[in-house]
Amino acid sequence: MKLRRFTPLLFATVVTVCGCAVYPTTRTFYQADPADGTPQNRTSCGYTNTKDSVLRVVQGVEIFISPGTEELPANAVPSLVVQMGFSYPDGMANVVVDSAKIHVEVDGVTLKPEVVSASDRVDRRSKGYYRWISMQLRYPPPSGLTDQVKFVFQPGALQIDGHVVSVAPFRFSRVTKSDVYYGSINC
Repeated sequence: MKLRRFTPLLFATVVTVCGCAVYPTTRTFYQADPADGTPQNRTSCGYTNTKDSVLRVVQGVEIFISPGTEELPANAVPSLVVQMGFSYPDGMANVVVDSAKIHVEVDGVTLKPEVVSASDRVDRRSKGYYRWISMQLRYPPPSGLTDQVKFVFQPGALQIDGHVVSVAPFRFSRVTKSDVYYGSINC
């Protein structure tokens, strides 16, 4: 009888000491078309089974796209916020990304982005130095209200050493799936 009374306290203590929480859930997110690259998780912690981002290598440049937020609201918001990253060896030729030429196609309408934030840095912690161009873009309504999103790189969106590089579109679909959420103080 006493054990039953202290079970919630014991459970809370174990979770606190371990510093993590694991629980089953469902989530709504934009899932990449696997034909467009390697599906990945946005972060190492969080949802474990649903892949909410995509990675593709184009002429030595890794392109990472993650639309939406970690958990899309049940009722979609009109604008769509997107994380994009471009990573390449520091010694590689000059790489230029023109975010104004990365459009989104929604229901036959082409929308241009607004830059929320952007950075260009060198990661000296990894083996061999890598440059990392990252940006957060916001696309106007109705981009966040659709179930299908396609990111289209217009000519000149990606240039390597002054040469325009062709990048095939990235396609995503809004889905709801079961998953396991993993949260930790180490994340």
